[in-house]
Amino acid sequence: MNVICLPASYPYKITLKDDEYIEYRLDLQEHQGKTNHLLINNKTIITWRTDTAEPYQKKIDLFTQLVQGFNCLVDIELENYRFYQHLFYNMILSTHLDKFDINALKRVKECFEARESKYYKLAIKIDKYADLISLRALFQDFQKPIFIMSTGKLSIISRILYNYLNSHGAYMGINGYLTTENQIDREYFYQFNASLINIDSLIGGLVGGQQIYSSIGYAHYNHLPFFQTNNAFYLPFYTDDLADLIYFIMNSKLRFYGLSITMPYKYLQSQNTPINTYLIKTNKYTNTDILAFTDSFYQLKTSTDDRVLLIGSGASTESALIALKQSNHQMDKVFISARNHERIAYLTDKYSISKLDNNLHFDLLINCSPVDIYSRKLDIKQISYHSLINLPYTISQTALPMSNSIDGKAFWRLQAKYQEQLFNQEILSF
Repeated sequence: MNVICLPASYPYKITLKDDEYIEYRLDLQEHQGKTNHLLINNKTIITWRTDTAEPYQKKIDLFTQLVQGFNCLVDIELENYRFYQHLFYNMILSTHLDKFDINALKRVKECFEARESKYYKLAIKIDKYADLISLRALFQDFQKPIFIMSTGKLSIISRILYNYLNSHGAYMGINGYLTTENQIDREYFYQFNASLINIDSLIGGLVGGQQIYSSIGYAHYNHLPFFQTNNAFYLPFYTDDLADLIYFIMNSKLRFYGLSITMPYKYLQSQNTPINTYLIKTNKYTNTDILAFTDSFYQLKTSTDDRVLLIGSGASTESALIALKQSNHQMDKVFISARNHERIAYLTDKYSISKLDNNLHFDLLINCSPVDIYSRKLDIKQISYHSLINLPYTISQTALPMSNSIDGKAFWRLQAKYQEQLFNQEILSF
């Protein structure tokens, strides 16, 4: 059972899947408590966040009337249970905690166990993976149907892994009409096949900062027949504490096969060069971006004496430099332009390349910055080039890409070809 959360002011008709319910927030509209414009039935949840310590009679009367008339569900705050006890058969008894406190959670569990309701709901701010493990352990033996989710930094992954948390389903929204911070979008949620994830599944995914949520990898991997046949999934693992995520991988009791790695973790402490893939069972690091750059040079018919300009100074830039060096490119024909002068100095010394000089004509331009080459934010008007590797996914609509080029999505597919082979081998080893 999944719940689509919408403001009561949502203007469009929505077609529900068989296992979906729709929640209307009566407080998120111009006239709070208004319902005569809503299509309400037995797959509707009505929520009205108006109560503080005491509810007022208008809400009690409205909820009673709606339950009797439409057999809908109503969301009732735990502290107000006594006022709505007569609606228990249509009730979602809910509570929201703004920080992780194991003692507070134990009290919530005791309160839920002592009160009769059709469903229960716990929303708690969780920012650490270790706390997800503790939350699961506490509610693993809870016998009543409960929805459990994080509202913190781990909101997205907590909803995808709802089965792991012993949650009866997931709460989600619709982009442009999200009802709370960090809510997962409905369309985004379904690309993960989350209902199929269980404790025997093989888990992998992408590790990094906020940029991981825009990856095209989820739609790719989660729809591969090989992944579906082998109960394997590719998920977004946001973290700002790598040690915390590693703790989760080692102690969650989930089976991890491997991870794609993006910034800010492409340079791990034990690695002198950037990596983008970690195979967990075999404890192997590698970088499929290097292979993708080599393939790109071949596709673009790059010669070893071509003048090459790299824009950017991060991990992708160094991966390109490694690929050039391994391809026996003349490194004195390679130039770099970036804002980080310290990194420029490091890379020019390490790979015997040069900073951008007055000669602005190049055979190949490699844009490793996060800004699309066609964007007005990247001023390269004076630079001419014959071929292009443009790594950002999003292409500006103000200019047509040149024919002799490889864009970010094409480059991603080149590296994924190799990464997929590595993941498949790891999956087969279980």
